Amino acid sequence: MSIWNKVLLGFIFIAAVAFFYMAAWTLDIREDWQTSAQEHESAIEREESKQLAMLQADDLDGSSLRRDRQLQIDVEKLAMTRGRVWRNCVTAFGPNAARTGAVTLTISEVVPHGIADTAILHAFEYLPPAEDDATEDDAIEDGGFEEDEFEEEPADDEVEPIAEQPPAQPDAAQQTRYLGKFKVTKVDQDTVDLAPAEGFSPEECQAVADSKHPWILYEIMPADNLRLFAGLDDEELKQLMPDVPAGSRALAE
Repeated sequence: MSIWNKVLLGFIFIAAVAFFYMAAWTLDIREDWQTSAQEHESAIEREESKQLAMLQADDLDGSSLRRDRQLQIDVEKLAMTRGRVWRNCVTAFGPNAARTGAVTLTISEVVPHGIADTAILHAFEYLPPAEDDATEDDAIEDGGFEEDEFEEEPADDEVEPIAEQPPAQPDAAQQTRYLGKFKVTKVDQDTVDLAPAEGFSPEECQAVADSKHPWILYEIMPADNLRLFAGLDDEELKQLMPDVPAGSRALAE
């Protein structure tokens, strides 16, 4: 065998060893990537299952959490049953309000208010909060004031000026009274003119003209929904409705 044949065999042997090493290394890398791919696929499947469960409002891990889709459905139901609301509307009456029941409302909370001409709206008036303290007349009828309640008035130069207090804004939970169904007769940027949508009696027109407190306008007439009180015990209902008799609260349970 010549020297060149021996050199050729040597190169073939070295190439075979290198090829064997590279093949083994490639197989090892492929196995690692397959394992990593399977782990990622399993993690993706778990996340997709969780997302599907959240969208379908299913329970996860035995919990009773309400999911995104169910919450969205509930919000849409509430919006459909209530419609839009405009609160704290300031009233202005013309000279014939007691006869026609017409009123002009200034809407400052939502500008532009988005109310369309000829729209039908349901109006409520905020009721003034009940006063728990007795008036001076009541105190006099009950026996008069105590002696120490009558203090000498300070001199004119000692009187401190009283700072003007801003008018109190009605609370959303404040009691209201229903005034009637009105039709929009004129629309401006922040005001609307309303007239009774149906025939008002003289007493109803007078009640509208005598209104002295802000109004609330509802696009859809609010309806009682006992499902809102489902699952509440009597103590919780008493906190929500302190002035309602226990027998009437039991109907909401």
